[in-house]
Amino acid sequence: MTIRGYTLFCDDIRNELGGKKSFMGVYSQLIAAEGFPLLLPKFAFGITIIFEKDDDPPSQFLLRIYLPGDEEGKPSISGEIVTEVDGIPPIKRLPDDVRAMRDKLPMLAARVDFMVSPLQLIQSGPIKVEAVFGDHVVPAGWIAVVQRPHEGVEPTPTVSNVVRPPS
Repeated sequence: MTIRGYTLFCDDIRNELGGKKSFMGVYSQLIAAEGFPLLLPKFAFGITIIFEKDDDPPSQFLLRIYLPGDEEGKPSISGEIVTEVDGIPPIKRLPDDVRAMRDKLPMLAARVDFMVSPLQLIQSGPIKVEAVFGDHVVPAGWIAVVQRPHEGVEPTPTVSNVVRPPS
């Protein structure tokens, strides 16, 4: 089974008309703090786990979120995600015409959106998301939490200020 995942880290996720979602205040490479502890009034995770279409997606999996300072195996946030309702997998709950369109796609996705309010970060380090299927751990995203440098101090290197296009 090939499983991949990714997470959008943001301030808010809003459900819009027409089944759309809006991700507000999306973080890209890092969260820069003036100091610690950092208290974020709201922090949202838009998590997507992708399965190959020919694989049978599991009926449940464990989601783990590590905050900076967490020990391996001791995430601050974790919980079972159940993908079946009354024993019926999500793909079978879709209307027939939608399922027929989905059958032509090469993959299926499970989406989990949730918010923590407030979120307190006590030190720098990564926020890491992983999905666990039995003994198979799938990385599903991470973002660095760093302390913003003081004036006169060089910023922490990022891809954008280390790798420059040839002149």
